[in-house]
Amino acid sequence: MLLIFPPQAQPFLPHLALPSLKAFVEAHSSVEVELLDANLESYQYFLSRSFLGESPGQSLDSTDEAWHYLSSGSGSLDEDLYYPAIETLQNGLKEVAARYPGSSLDLKDFSMNYSTSSSEQIMRASKDYSQNPYLEFYEKRLVAEILERSPDLVGISISWFSQLIPGFTLARLVRSARPNLHVTMGGSMITHLKDVLIYKRKLFPMVSSFTVYEGETALLELAVSLRDGKGIGSVPGIIYPQGKKDVRMNEPSLLPHLDELPAPDFEGLPLGSYLSPATYLPIAASRGCYWNRCAFCSHHYSLSHFRPRKAESVLGDMKKLHEKFGASHFYFVDDALPPAVVMELPAALERDRCRFYWGGELRFDRAFQSADFNRIHDGGCRFLLFGMESACQRVLDIMNKGIESPMITNILKRSHEAGIINWVFLFLGFPGETAEEARMTMDSVIRDREYIDMIAPGRFVLTRNSRVFAEPAGFGITRVEKPDMDSDFKTSYAFLADKGITPDEAQGILNEARIKPEIHKFLKLFVTEVHLMFLGKSHSPAEP
Repeated sequence: MLLIFPPQAQPFLPHLALPSLKAFVEAHSSVEVELLDANLESYQYFLSRSFLGESPGQSLDSTDEAWHYLSSGSGSLDEDLYYPAIETLQNGLKEVAARYPGSSLDLKDFSMNYSTSSSEQIMRASKDYSQNPYLEFYEKRLVAEILERSPDLVGISISWFSQLIPGFTLARLVRSARPNLHVTMGGSMITHLKDVLIYKRKLFPMVSSFTVYEGETALLELAVSLRDGKGIGSVPGIIYPQGKKDVRMNEPSLLPHLDELPAPDFEGLPLGSYLSPATYLPIAASRGCYWNRCAFCSHHYSLSHFRPRKAESVLGDMKKLHEKFGASHFYFVDDALPPAVVMELPAALERDRCRFYWGGELRFDRAFQSADFNRIHDGGCRFLLFGMESACQRVLDIMNKGIESPMITNILKRSHEAGIINWVFLFLGFPGETAEEARMTMDSVIRDREYIDMIAPGRFVLTRNSRVFAEPAGFGITRVEKPDMDSDFKTSYAFLADKGITPDEAQGILNEARIKPEIHKFLKLFVTEVHLMFLGKSHSPAEP
């Protein structure tokens, strides 16, 4: 079996899904699983000197040198070199896109003059040599590499919209080269589209099946069924064609006890090539969100109900990944880290005399009002991402965030004073939010700027599968955009509300805040959450 992570996604650390699937399938069968990060390989292909040529005149003279600096294994990043290196790579990707008019490519996104909200346009984009840069990469390099491995099953994981066109392009080419090869496509984005995919028989020449929700049991049973020559009708959590016209979706199988899972296996991935200055691996302490009530959120749709792991199990994975891959830095991919893990992990690390460094996303939870953040920092925490969304209590209550606005400053202050880097996420324009309330949020950022290292501001987006979308009238929404026949993959919608600011007015308030001198410290040219571990000079840990 060959599991592939396709372009286009950020190349800063490997994605967790495929190593988790590899570990599970190999632990429960004799099936051998290989991993291929086609996303990383695509960056190396396009940013190579052989593709781009020389790029003189920059602070780092070439994309080769910039890539080497960011992935050098030095264990830290210097801002004076980091930003020029990022700029060099971004400029190189602009040159790539310029060769394919209609496309746009950078380290965080990829798009074409085709809508990823339309399965029909995705199919057309997969054949457009003038706009689609991945056709050249696949045909000149990747498809041959895949066929040389002679897999009997190929899995392609799609987590973001930016992967849809490259992912389907790859599936089509692989199926064209080997029509009898079973190609299944899964990932959180595919699960979000599951209700649409059961009506998309036209997509099955490009793929053999789709895998929805969690993939461990589905992929294991699919691989064994194909190996043994059995049908796939009983494989849980897959969507597949049946007969000449029908499409069937089997009920998924969710893992109830996450503590029994084997540690993710990153074997086969070039860990020294990712754009991080140390071996830096993703890890998870739970699946789903323990709060799972925010009205604007649809993350729950791809992970089902919340299931936590014990701190001891998490530490066990860290130790195994350190022993096998030399990793001492970890990024928790949880929607929100469970308070029990955050509180108990430092003691577990101290007991086992382990020195690991980590970061992840935290809620402004009541459990952290009295937490000892010095203890959390001593236990390896170096950065936290906080979903504040709003500083106005009325808006927070309508969102059902379950937080009280005074706790925001309290938690940020104590986290900062402990030496932890704080990144705050927020958005303006939730249905019914007034201009005064939106400015209250931006004013809170200015007030607390001493305790905040980064912000990620944006506008509210109405997403399918969120509570706001399911109950629009309850949030004062009078009209929601109706998708047309050519927007079957659409997951976000324009809307009108009976009161509150419009999306354009929300953007205006964001623009208004950006010109204030107090906000300038947050206006970085580029930074990604995984680099926070290595960029903060006053926070950078000494290597163990």
